[in-house]
Amino acid sequence: MLPPLKQRFGGVVISLARQEHPDTSGFTDPEIVYRTTTTNHIGFVVAVATPHRVEGLLTQYMTRISRDFGAVLPAADKVSV
Repeated sequence: MLPPLKQRFGGVVISLARQEHPDTSGFTDPEIVYRTTTTNHIGFVVAVATPHRVEGLLTQYMTRISRDFGAVLPAADKVSV
């Protein structure tokens, strides 16, 4: 049997990370319902009661991820199809 439905708002943030397995233990908000385990990536799914809280959490996470974990790959010389 499925659990009862909840009216909540959700958001996602994901980024390439410099670390192979980034330590996400510093992100402790109870609204985090999923953490990605993809190698060299950091990301979260949040579920909260208001869209304002979603925006606040994701803005905060983007700043922290960019500062502490973010990685950028150079653009490819050509596109492969």
